Amino acid sequence: MWAMVPRLSKRSCTMSQIKQQLESGKLIHVGQRIHCILNGGTDGVVTAIHGVQDPGSCQTIASGIGVTGGGAHLDIVWGDGTESRGIPESLARTSVQWKVYAEVASMSEVVELKANLAIEKARRQAEEDARQVTFNKECDRLRQAYPQLSTRETESSDFKRCLVNVRIILKESFSGIKFSVRQNSFGSLTVRWTDGPTEMQVGSLVNGFKGGSFDGMEDIYRHERTPWNTLFGEAKYLSLHRTESEAIVQNAIDTLWDVLPNVRELVKPTPASVFSVRSERVPGLEVNLAELIRTLCSHYDAIQKRFERNGTKYGRLTFVVDYACKAQGK
Repeated sequence: MWAMVPRLSKRSCTMSQIKQQLESGKLIHVGQRIHCILNGGTDGVVTAIHGVQDPGSCQTIASGIGVTGGGAHLDIVWGDGTESRGIPESLARTSVQWKVYAEVASMSEVVELKANLAIEKARRQAEEDARQVTFNKECDRLRQAYPQLSTRETESSDFKRCLVNVRIILKESFSGIKFSVRQNSFGSLTVRWTDGPTEMQVGSLVNGFKGGSFDGMEDIYRHERTPWNTLFGEAKYLSLHRTESEAIVQNAIDTLWDVLPNVRELVKPTPASVFSVRSERVPGLEVNLAELIRTLCSHYDAIQKRFERNGTKYGRLTFVVDYACKAQGK
């Protein structure tokens, strides 16, 4: 095939050199089996080669961080039914993430792989079309269920639409509670308030406005498109901060002394002092006093004046919330 003839260059320009490369097996062929470790690692087969190969020019650069050289690009069908087009020859040959096997699949297998690829593409497109129909139906349902919220027709900016709608929802849901809803940085929204509902209660209403989340394993932000954030807007990050008054803190302290015998040998702190200095360890428990009091504060619904067990903001410490809920007859 014409794609298997190396480029005539200063590095490779004689028929004897071309013949030597053909005989040495340096050229990649249609049907060549190949491997890439990305996305968990998968094997594939080269189904097309575009351009003229130049194996001798392929090399790694910057201590293996990058690659250079080559004159061809490869189309590869993978074992999972996906396809990669235009992979640089230099990447396949010299990157530490890629490996070219010596084995070459038969042309009949290559033809079969291409046929299966077409079938797989059609199946995935049908699934995507079905998902889009479901997505659109949910958007229509939400539009009818929340006519008071702003949509793209009234505000084109996703972030501004999110800002407006968060304020509307919080005002409707928690009448009388003053919320500060502000842009913290580009694409980030911060909600602050004092007493009132817990962070978990507010989060259950506004977390749908998040545009995605940060993936620490891969160091990237993963956007998640949902009917809710598509219709009503989104913020890249959304932070919730509730401040508890001294009355709420005092209630948490009194409740802790009522439900947990372990603390009764300690000096009872005041709301002003409990979080300002390093707190004492609770006898018999691997926690300090301030942690337990903060946990109770965060689970106290100041509107209903009750502790709420929903959610596990402080994980291992929520046992004390169970005690408080039981004591109030919940």
